[in-house]
Amino acid sequence: MSQSAKRKDVNGRWAGLIGLFLILAVTVVYLQVGGFEFLNFDDDSYITKNPHVLSGLTAENVNWAFRTSHTGNWHPLTWISHMIDVEFFGMKAGMHHLVNLLFHIANTLLLFIIFRRMTGAFWKSALVAALFALHPLHVESVAWVAERKDVLSTFFWMLALLSYLRYTARPGTGRYAAVFFFFILGLLSKPMVVTFPFVILLLDWWPLQRMRGSMGETVPVTEKEGERRRESIHFLIMEKVPFFLCTVLFSVVTYLVQRQAGSVRPFDQVHLADRVANAVISYAAYMGKLFRPVDLAVFYPYPRGFEPLVLWGSVLILLAAFLLVLLLARKRPWYVVGWLWYLGTLVPVIGLVQVGGQAMADRYTYIPLVGLFIMLAWGLEELSERLRLRTSVRAAALLSLLMGLAVLSWVQVGYWKNNFTLFTHAVEVTRDNDVAFYNLGNVMVMKGNHGGAIQYYSESLRIKPGDVRTLNNLGVTLKETGRLKQAVAHFRKALKVSPGDPQIYRNLADALKKQGVLDDASYNYGNASVCEGNLDDAVVYYEKALKLNPLHAEAHNNLGYVLARRGRIGDAVTHFREAVRLKPGYRDALNNLKGALSAQLSAISEENQKTDCHAACGGSQ
Repeated sequence: MSQSAKRKDVNGRWAGLIGLFLILAVTVVYLQVGGFEFLNFDDDSYITKNPHVLSGLTAENVNWAFRTSHTGNWHPLTWISHMIDVEFFGMKAGMHHLVNLLFHIANTLLLFIIFRRMTGAFWKSALVAALFALHPLHVESVAWVAERKDVLSTFFWMLALLSYLRYTARPGTGRYAAVFFFFILGLLSKPMVVTFPFVILLLDWWPLQRMRGSMGETVPVTEKEGERRRESIHFLIMEKVPFFLCTVLFSVVTYLVQRQAGSVRPFDQVHLADRVANAVISYAAYMGKLFRPVDLAVFYPYPRGFEPLVLWGSVLILLAAFLLVLLLARKRPWYVVGWLWYLGTLVPVIGLVQVGGQAMADRYTYIPLVGLFIMLAWGLEELSERLRLRTSVRAAALLSLLMGLAVLSWVQVGYWKNNFTLFTHAVEVTRDNDVAFYNLGNVMVMKGNHGGAIQYYSESLRIKPGDVRTLNNLGVTLKETGRLKQAVAHFRKALKVSPGDPQIYRNLADALKKQGVLDDASYNYGNASVCEGNLDDAVVYYEKALKLNPLHAEAHNNLGYVLARRGRIGDAVTHFREAVRLKPGYRDALNNLKGALSAQLSAISEENQKTDCHAACGGSQ
């Protein structure tokens, strides 16, 4: 057996062992998700309260997936993947979590294969994959069912990269089409992969060295390829034109969908200077979290202002990194590629187009951190050679590093087991986190702890006084505890912020109805004298709610109830009938309809008796 054949056989065995190690390590860290719950943060919109997903994989639901902009995103393959989960596992939350885990394992193995084939640097490729597998910043993408779009889109990203390696080894129409196909699948899973053509152009320079003037290690993509043909930058850019066109198209579609859903914050809310400042700080913060991955939270509130020391410190860190990379560019191109990979792939989510209320998010680093992992893996190798460390010392140091990351990730994964632990942790590691307090309020409502809910909602409103969701939910909770005057006040404040929300009109009407009904026990249909109070106002707000949403069965039923109490039995019957039509089997509406019809018959009977009596009296005269 030749020396190269022996080396290949040894590397093949090691590759199998490395693959097994990666699978076991990821499984040990993340297997706990099999016992986790769905969250009340996005999981409800994506799965637990989404009728299209809950009804499984059907032709109608697949059609919906390609047409909908629900949640402010267009990612039909992500919707379909959730439908498939429901089809196979029902609502067993643990199984949905484990599917995310399987995608993360697949992405890790594909990353190892891709870098090993691209660079020929076996151990450095293994380190890149291990960092990707075990770094705590990636926990959010894996442990959160609603972030299926992250692991799914990255899976197609990796397949597109692997197909690109095959294409560059032996160009052909079929192989080019395969790259394009997986790229489109990635875009249909999450538009963040729009940066893919930029990344493969970087890889053309290093390590693929398809570009004239490329520097660095020379490693063939396949053993049979031999010397790779080098092309001009013009040819390589033209080769990517279809990819860049798709990038532009999907970027425009995503922006329009998010703006239509109200997710994009206008410049009068978040000024351009604030966006740039937040982007600079976020770039530096993600780098900081690479080396110190603690105090990670599901939501980082957008700051009310930027501390000059933090801002200018971030600027200096980024400038220093730029200069260092430029100095090393000629002889060490992997630093340039890693740095530009990191910066470029974060552009869609760095906040220049501000979507949502977060300043940054751990999930955004799922693909971008690969760039920093490249720099770290190649840098550590160079450092160990300069220090002339023995192989055993290097191995022990790297294993210690990976074990430390695994422990931190295991702890971080544990925070995602349920809503309470997740948002309690977020409150502990962030400041003025109105979103975390709001969700803790929701948790308390689910547990029936109205006192706790009022406390958390109130704290959320202290931080963000005009938040319509919190005003509404606090109003509902106050109403349930009998604090009707306070509930009405919060609903009125919510309507000032969102005057076109039918649910708030209905909630306000419910509170007014409850104020007006003084004694349900003495109520008889048509007895208008029993209660006055706020019933007339309740009628007005129910009517406004139904004008905005005429398909709300509960609002029809409640309006009918109030109308009946005001003596308008005929109008009440109309609304009770509509409630039953919209919601067949609606017991309260059926009972109310029965009572109203009975009252109508009694009224008609009394009227007939009066008429008969009048006629009889007149006849005797």
